[in-house]
Amino acid sequence: MGELKRGGPEKLLDKSYPAVPPELRETVFANAIDIVLADGTVEQEEREFIDDLQGKLEVDEKRAKAIVQVMVYKNHG
Repeated sequence: MGELKRGGPEKLLDKSYPAVPPELRETVFANAIDIVLADGTVEQEEREFIDDLQGKLEVDEKRAKAIVQVMVYKNHG
């Protein structure tokens, strides 16, 4: 919490990315997509966050699109 208060969410996230093991990066990406989609809308700032997250987690673009598609279906109903 101290790190969040001192540097804000962006700095906290920047410090967090390297700690995610490669085998969990797609899972982290999928969970972020799920959270973004939870309210039924995706704002421009959220799109930019997801694009940035994909790059930082090194999730392949084709794989990222598949994850997004599955999460959209999941949250549709």
